[in-house]
Amino acid sequence: YVADVQPILSASCQLNNAGCHGGGSGRDWNVLANVQARAQEIKRRIALPSNDPAFMPRNGAALSSTQINQITCWANDGAPDN
Repeated sequence: YVADVQPILSASCQLNNAGCHGGGSGRDWNVLANVQARAQEIKRRIALPSNDPAFMPRNGAALSSTQINQITCWANDGAPDN
């Protein structure tokens, strides 16, 4: 997680900007448990077309296929902390 997924989230999901995800403790993406709890939803939404309203990252560039694959693999592996 720390080497592959967290850097993507940090760069693309504005981890330090609560406005990106509406804030609140459940949306603090600096907390691994929050990201793990939403791993399948994150995986689903990053693969959507950019014109889909549920696309992530909002107001940002689409993730590369490598980044999508890294997050997908991590989520499919049970969202481990390793």
